[in-house]
Amino acid sequence: MEDINDSTIVKLSSSDERKAAHMPRDLKVVLLLVGNIGESKSYRLVKNPTIIGRGAEVDMRIPDECISRKHTKIEFSDGKFHVTDMNSTNGTYVNEAKVVEASIKSGDLLTLGDIKLKFILEGTDPDDIRNKLVGIGEDVK
Repeated sequence: MEDINDSTIVKLSSSDERKAAHMPRDLKVVLLLVGNIGESKSYRLVKNPTIIGRGAEVDMRIPDECISRKHTKIEFSDGKFHVTDMNSTNGTYVNEAKVVEASIKSGDLLTLGDIKLKFILEGTDPDDIRNKLVGIGEDVK
């Protein structure tokens, strides 16, 4: 597995971001990338839906061979968050159960290939990470 760090996760261009719908303003949604040896990094989701994959035309790019070009989608609709697998090769898992589509809640663990992401609705998780946020629409340094 390729080492995932701030410089490997990239963003869409600002013109693409302006075209997209955003998460409701009162909801602060974070994906916490759970790394090796207890290391982690958080990424704030601002687009609705958010497409995650290793391809060039996704909202959250993770350039790892275990991730499909368009791997999964996270969307807020009908008052809930949903994750949808986008016909990925290695599947999308929620709390270790393989899913095609599922509702998700704060604290759920998403697994995409070898990558683990904790879904957090900020302010509802005891491990609140608000001081570590990096916006997907901002430069990642």
